[in-house]
Amino acid sequence: MVAVAELWGVLLFPAKYGAVNSLIGHLGLGPEPFLNSPHQALASVMLVQIWKSAPYDMVIFVAGWPGSTGSSTRRPTSTGPTPGSGCGTSPCPALRPITTIVITLGIIRGLRVFTEVYVLTNGGPAGATETVTTFGYKQATTGNDTGYATAVSTLLLAVTVLITALFLWWRRRREDA
Repeated sequence: MVAVAELWGVLLFPAKYGAVNSLIGHLGLGPEPFLNSPHQALASVMLVQIWKSAPYDMVIFVAGWPGSTGSSTRRPTSTGPTPGSGCGTSPCPALRPITTIVITLGIIRGLRVFTEVYVLTNGGPAGATETVTTFGYKQATTGNDTGYATAVSTLLLAVTVLITALFLWWRRRREDA
C-alpha cells in the first residue's frame, strides 16, 4: 500500500507537473492543490481508499452472487421489471447478506485507515486528514506518550467492535422482520 500511496502522491502532485494537474491543464484549468488544500485533501485520500478497496469489494459481490454457485435464479423477462417491483427479477434480496459484509468491512477499513493518510498527507494539511490511527501513531512516536496512544488504540478497537456488532444486529433484525 505504501507504493500505491506514493504513486497517487505523484499523480496528485499539486504543481502543474503532477499527472492529474497536467491533464486538467490541457482542459484550460489551473493546477489544483489536491493534497495541499484542507478542502481537497480528505476527498483525495478518500478517492485513493475507494480505488484501493473497490476491486476487493467487487470480488466479494461476485463470489456471493446467487448464480455463481450454481443456484438457479429466474431469468429476466423481455419486458423488464415492472414499476414498484424493486429489483425486478434480479437477485437483489439474495445480495443483502453480501452487502452487509461489504459495508461492515468498509466501515472497519475506514476506521483503521493509516498508510494512505500517513504517506500522502501525514494527517495534514491543518489536520484535515488526521485519523485516529495517525493520531495514535504521532502520540506514540513524536509525542513519546505510549500510554495515551495505547488508550486511543484500545478505544478505536472498542468502537470498531461496537459499530460492527450494532450494524450486524440491525441487519439481522431487518432480515427477521
